[in-house]
Amino acid sequence: MRSMVRWEAAAVVTLGTILGLVIAMGTLVLLHLTSGSSYLRPAPQWWLFSLVAAGAAVATLATSALPARRAASVPGLEAARAE
Repeated sequence: MRSMVRWEAAAVVTLGTILGLVIAMGTLVLLHLTSGSSYLRPAPQWWLFSLVAAGAAVATLATSALPARRAASVPGLEAARAE
């Protein structure tokens, strides 16, 4: 049960990080094109992407630990009967 919750959390953090970074970069490019500002130039530090992904993974692992532990402590038949 814990493994299933962790895999689900990993899938969510992976998709969320990828979509978030793509949307952020797209927004930055659109702002740069519409404003013409050199301050909004779409040239981020590439090491920031790995830092954001690592931070998201740590936060997701930390927040999924308690639900995984609680789900693992309930017997499967009891959980199915409660549904």
